[in-house]
Amino acid sequence: MGLHHFRNSTASREKYEPVVTSHSDATIILPSQLGQNNLFIEHISKISGLDGLYPTSNVIKQQFYQSTRSYAGLPTDTSVELTIDMTQNLNRQHENYIYNTILEWYRMIYDERTAQMSLKIDYCGSLIIQQYDRDGSIWRNIFCEICFPTGQPTGMGDFDTKPNNSAADLQFKLQCDLNTIETKGIDF
Repeated sequence: MGLHHFRNSTASREKYEPVVTSHSDATIILPSQLGQNNLFIEHISKISGLDGLYPTSNVIKQQFYQSTRSYAGLPTDTSVELTIDMTQNLNRQHENYIYNTILEWYRMIYDERTAQMSLKIDYCGSLIIQQYDRDGSIWRNIFCEICFPTGQPTGMGDFDTKPNNSAADLQFKLQCDLNTIETKGIDF
C-alpha cells in the first residue's frame, strides 16, 4: 500500500473537481392559479431530505427453526418529504412576498379561514434541482413532478425584542411524488 501522498491520489493527479453542494439551483413551479414567483430561486437557501429520493426497500424475514432468512422486498413508500429553507425580504409595498406565496399555496390545500379544500390537480406544483460543477456543467438533475406543502411555513411565529443582526428565515415541508433523478454517468 502506498503512502497517503497527493501523487498517489487519482483525484489529485487527474485534477478532478470536488462536489460542492452550494453549486446548485432550485426552481419551484407553483400551481397555475398562483402564477410564477421568479424570486423564489434567489431565496432558497437549503433543501434537506434529498437522500430520501431513492426509496428504501423493505426487508422480508422468514423464520426457519432458530435461523432467520432475509430477502429484499418492495419499498413501502416511494414519496419523499423535503424541507425547504428560504430567506425572506419585504418588497416596496412592505409585503413578505415569500411567506405570503407559500401560505397562499398551502391555503389552496386547506384554508383554515373557511375550511375549504382543493383538488390535487389544483394545488400541486413541481420542484427542479440542478447541481453543477465550477464551470456550470450540470452533473445531476432532480425532477419532483408532483409537490405540495404539508403545512404552513414556519419561522414567523416568534417575537423577540433582543437585539440581533440576523434576518428571519422560514421553513416549510414539501411532499413530493413522481421523482426522477438524472446523474451523469448513470443510465436510467
